[in-house]
Amino acid sequence: MVVNVHFIREIPAPQLLSLLVAIAIVTSLARYWLFTFEIGDQALTINSGLIFRKQLHIPYDRIQTVQTKRWFYMIPFGLEAVIIETAGKSGDDGDAQLPMVKVAVYQELLRRQHAGSAISEVASVSPVSVETSEGTAYKINARDLNVYALTSLGIAPIILGLIYAYSKFSDVIPREWLSRAISSVQHAEWLMLVTFILGVLIVGTILSYVQIVLRYYGFTVTRQRNQIVTRRGLFQRRTVTSDLDRVQAIVVKQSVLRQLFQLATVQTVLASTLSDDEESEMVVMPVLRTDQVWTVMPQFLPWLPTSQPVITAIPWLGQWRMIRNAVAVAMIPVVGWVIVARATAGWSLLLPVIALFLGRYAGQHTGIGLVADYLVAQEGSLFSRTLTLVPKKRIQAATIQQSIWMKRVGLAHLAVSVRSGDAEKKGHRPLSTGEGRTTVL
Repeated sequence: MVVNVHFIREIPAPQLLSLLVAIAIVTSLARYWLFTFEIGDQALTINSGLIFRKQLHIPYDRIQTVQTKRWFYMIPFGLEAVIIETAGKSGDDGDAQLPMVKVAVYQELLRRQHAGSAISEVASVSPVSVETSEGTAYKINARDLNVYALTSLGIAPIILGLIYAYSKFSDVIPREWLSRAISSVQHAEWLMLVTFILGVLIVGTILSYVQIVLRYYGFTVTRQRNQIVTRRGLFQRRTVTSDLDRVQAIVVKQSVLRQLFQLATVQTVLASTLSDDEESEMVVMPVLRTDQVWTVMPQFLPWLPTSQPVITAIPWLGQWRMIRNAVAVAMIPVVGWVIVARATAGWSLLLPVIALFLGRYAGQHTGIGLVADYLVAQEGSLFSRTLTLVPKKRIQAATIQQSIWMKRVGLAHLAVSVRSGDAEKKGHRPLSTGEGRTTVL
């Protein structure tokens, strides 16, 4: 196919832009009018495609999760986007999407999925949890939301982004301006450095706080019969509905800051992957006191134990090896720094010191336990502690790895795998026990 480039060049830029916009609008409208769906007795049928028509059938008993997304501008029209996912989905867009449909479509899909059982709303309840006539419900209050936002370590990537943006911005500023500004404050170098660090921390904290508050504003979780439903968001209201029997594992996460305040975040690993979500697991409790995890959560997930599982920590020899490995890895850039820039190599000595604390933290918070029909694995990484509880019947595979050096001292790596979306979730996060004594399931 030969394209007349000269003809395209002869079209004025405003007219060419208008033509491209018109083509995009016509194409979008055509796709919208040709998109149809039918909620049948046994399956959801979706017809789509502009040139190549596609027909998709999703039996209701194959649905893993149902999500809705509702931007604030869709509320006056009673519309929302519905995303249906099965365990066989691929990619990040879900098995099927119903854009701009009536809110009643979501309720009808749930009703058909559960063979006519009524799905009703649970009223707003107290900030802990309460039994109602229709199920158990929890709604986050303002205090818990503020605590959750302020104790988040989400500030770290924001600070790195601010530093990166500053480095790019400084390249644009003329060199003579920077030299003049630096020379004018040479007598206060440390003051300038401290001011810059404090400014980055304050801005990063504010941005992290706002991001989390907008994401988890009005967070609620309800258990309605055999379903667990979460709702959250200010400008975009998101709802995720999943059957309890689709839950593969429970993950309890604590950053070092939240450990200090005895707080935890509880998430579930589902057989399906939450589409285009920033998290790989579904949050069912953003912030909860550590001593309440095993008393409150069984009201939403009845198969959970009602007491804190006992974790057997790895032996000191395994902890020492984790410290040694962390420091050894940190020494690699230190050696390079000393060779390339000897004058500033002193700062590089902070890396092995930080690595020492990271390795010590990881060793102290890594362990494994067996509770009735559950495997409990705990791991410490980057000053965050993750405890995962997996029913044995959900385990897809277990792997024990030993190097010749580990075999001599009776140590091994244990990793278990569970179903999570398109593939298995396995490895050191969150289901690995790290280094520990060989354990037979």
